[in-house]
Amino acid sequence: MTLTVPGASTPARVADISLSGVRCHTDQEVDVMTQVGMQLVLPGARTIDCRGAVVRSRRLDGGAEGDETAIFFTSMAERDRVELQQFLQVGRMICDVLF
Repeated sequence: MTLTVPGASTPARVADISLSGVRCHTDQEVDVMTQVGMQLVLPGARTIDCRGAVVRSRRLDGGAEGDETAIFFTSMAERDRVELQQFLQVGRMICDVLF
């Protein structure tokens, strides 16, 4: 995932994702209520471009591990929302089988 904040872009590692938002780890601190752009890459190289607002941000391990950032999606094309929903449903089915 690539996170675009005013003036910069930074890679982010997705920790959790839903239809309403994403929790990720970044090397850059992002203030709460910052409007951000995101580029999510789903399996099969399908890219979803969307926007969101940072709703939580905290340092991990005093900053040595980077930051944990929670983002609420504010804008996503309907086609991309459907694609994300299908991806999440497949993930749930796999978890149901494994656990």
